[in-house]
Amino acid sequence: MSDRICIQFSTAAPSSFVPFTKGWPNRWSKAIRMFGHSRFSHVDFLLDSFEFEGKTYTDCLLGASNNPSAPIIYGNPCGVAVRPPDYQSFGIRRRMVLTTDRANAILDYAKAQVGKPFDAGAIHPKVFLADPLKAQPRDWREPSKWFCMELIIVSCEKGGLWGDGVLIPYDKDRITPADGYMIFMMAPYFMNRATFFDPLHTLKMGIYER
Repeated sequence: MSDRICIQFSTAAPSSFVPFTKGWPNRWSKAIRMFGHSRFSHVDFLLDSFEFEGKTYTDCLLGASNNPSAPIIYGNPCGVAVRPPDYQSFGIRRRMVLTTDRANAILDYAKAQVGKPFDAGAIHPKVFLADPLKAQPRDWREPSKWFCMELIIVSCEKGGLWGDGVLIPYDKDRITPADGYMIFMMAPYFMNRATFFDPLHTLKMGIYER
């Protein structure tokens, strides 16, 4: 039984638009960071191990991403999947460690979502850039499809991180990586808060990564 979950916050690379076409494939990643006022545009659960078709994979990632050209281990390339740790080029990676006796329940819920499609509604301009005082008709807990941070938060809710049946009182129409970090940042179970923004020296850095 595990007593922790690890959440990887990241952004895709390259994000530079000089020359203009260089970062164009990652334009959504750049927009999420810019308009979310955050270093991060994406979030995954880190799995210590994952067994599939008789093979055990270590340090793999489980999350919702719309990246059909990226390799997957199992799941939906345009949605929720288990992916290898280097499934794309990263600009930044930081890992949040949360201690909880609900870790298995949280990850079990997330694993049960594998195969579901990506929810692009979270990054539709009228939702992502909406006035927070004027609610848009979007339920970020709707379980038929997932945006990355919303999958993480709902998995924590369903797994009982905050208590049985407790929902985050977040009156918004989407949950971004910046929103998710704010939800966790001062929690007593956030074990590596003091070093969270430090580079991960145990990782092999990519050519665009810092």
